[in-house]
Amino acid sequence: CAPYWGAGESVRLARAEIDRVLRAQWHRRVDLPLLRRLAWRDEALQRGLQRLLELRSVRGGADPGEWAERFAAWLDAAGWPGPRVLDSAEYQAIQAWRELLRELGSLGGVSGPVAASGALAQLQLLATQRVFQPQTPSVNIHVLGALEAQGLDFDALWVMGLDDERWPPAGRPNPFIPFELQRRFNLPHAAAAQELVWAEGMTRRWRQAAAEVVFSWPAASADRPLAPSPLIRLEAAAAEGLTVDALSAGWRAAAAQGREERLADHDAPPPDADRPVPGGARLLGDQARCPFRAFATHRLGAQALEQPGYGLSYIDRGQLVHRALEVLWRDWRGQAALCALDDAALEARIASVVDGELDRLADEAPQRLPPGLRALERERLCRLLRGWLDLERTRPPFVVESIEGSRPEAAQAASRDEQLVHFAGLQLRLRADRVDRLADGRRLVLDYKTGSRKPLPWHDGRPEEPQLLLYGLDGAGSGGAVAGLAFARLASGAIGFDGIAAEAELAPGLKGWTDYRETRDAQDWDALMGRWRGELGSLAAEVRRGLASVTPKHPRQSCRDCSLHAVCRIHEAGLAADDEEEEVPA
Repeated sequence: CAPYWGAGESVRLARAEIDRVLRAQWHRRVDLPLLRRLAWRDEALQRGLQRLLELRSVRGGADPGEWAERFAAWLDAAGWPGPRVLDSAEYQAIQAWRELLRELGSLGGVSGPVAASGALAQLQLLATQRVFQPQTPSVNIHVLGALEAQGLDFDALWVMGLDDERWPPAGRPNPFIPFELQRRFNLPHAAAAQELVWAEGMTRRWRQAAAEVVFSWPAASADRPLAPSPLIRLEAAAAEGLTVDALSAGWRAAAAQGREERLADHDAPPPDADRPVPGGARLLGDQARCPFRAFATHRLGAQALEQPGYGLSYIDRGQLVHRALEVLWRDWRGQAALCALDDAALEARIASVVDGELDRLADEAPQRLPPGLRALERERLCRLLRGWLDLERTRPPFVVESIEGSRPEAAQAASRDEQLVHFAGLQLRLRADRVDRLADGRRLVLDYKTGSRKPLPWHDGRPEEPQLLLYGLDGAGSGGAVAGLAFARLASGAIGFDGIAAEAELAPGLKGWTDYRETRDAQDWDALMGRWRGELGSLAAEVRRGLASVTPKHPRQSCRDCSLHAVCRIHEAGLAADDEEEEVPA
């Protein structure tokens, strides 16, 4: 994505898609064949990569002078430094690089033939030892730090920020060295007295550094007034506050002619009522967190790039569990088939399904599942699924009515399709993980959760995790009686049901709606579901009218988990809260 390769701006932006794919697939190492495979739509890049592969095909040791020529040829084949006009600093840097290659070539008569890695290591060493500072034109005004200005003389000097909280600076002793030892040997920043002596010396030198010296300090920080530093008390006694009249006449005239325009941008264009709105249940959850987050993420498609890591991502682990359970329950279709298996047969079946899903992932993304990690992940998955299925055996009788939005007997390919649901004037694509039909004909809606525990959606009037409520309301609206909603938690050390139902113990540990303080005031179970429909309907109404204001629900927590700060600029606007968040009930 850098501007220094052989492509113009439009092509460079198009190639950013390759960077996105590399991140999304968690490639931590990139080689030329991989880039060539991903650049199949970019003929110019394909040719450049092919040329690089041909040049790199030369093997064996070579003289450093020959390596210098090869390195230059590789960069030339890649199109470096690009077609655009270089500025002065870039041109000087390229000249310094070419001198560095010539210096590498001069070692040929000394070192003899070396491998590519050895030549590269020598080149890196030479670059580290070289001091490079591009020449810049002289300027009349310098903005310097306190240490940078030390020992310099000026025509005029203005020292800013000399309030009593920052000057003299407070002591900053090293926390890993005994304080008494630091003070005894006068280590830097060891004590406030030491900082005072240093600040006094700096202030004296500033007074002598120019014929005209100005000391200033801010009158306030936020709502807190500030006083001048005691080290400039003589200057402060004669100081006067700056007003607009101190500005030049030209600046004041320009300000008087300026006009301030305000544009209310908290409303976006409403979504097309005839088309599905992207995001599904997450759209309403993000609308609850912050309306702008929902608009930017799902309607504008603004998302942070992945940060590749080692091994499997949390999404990979969640999908492995989802797919394994989907395969198992499509085979069994109900609890009776599960209970008919003895322990050995159950473990063999689990192992077979886990191996199949790990094989699929290894084929799709071998870089994320090396052999050693695969063995550990297999053991973890088998243990986790066995613990969950043992819990499923203890439930009252049930059959699986739908899995991933389709019936168990449906084809595997069709099971991945999301269903289009009309909810409160929005078209949303939803797909419940599983719906069980109980012995009395009522249904229990399940949503698998493999990550950390989050606030339950029925504790809050603006639920941030509304998918389970939506699945339940959709099921109730399709003519069936929904008796309960439950998160099926599959995490090491935390296997169980976490949900709410018309009555307790529809599944092991499942609570009734009267057991929660936030819901027991409802008239009955149907009235509670009506309340949820109203709460989610309010969020849907905000989406329908295009509400996209930057109003996070919990500024501290919601903004910490968001990657859109550069777009919403909440910190620039001063809207982010610094105080502690009110505890969310769990």
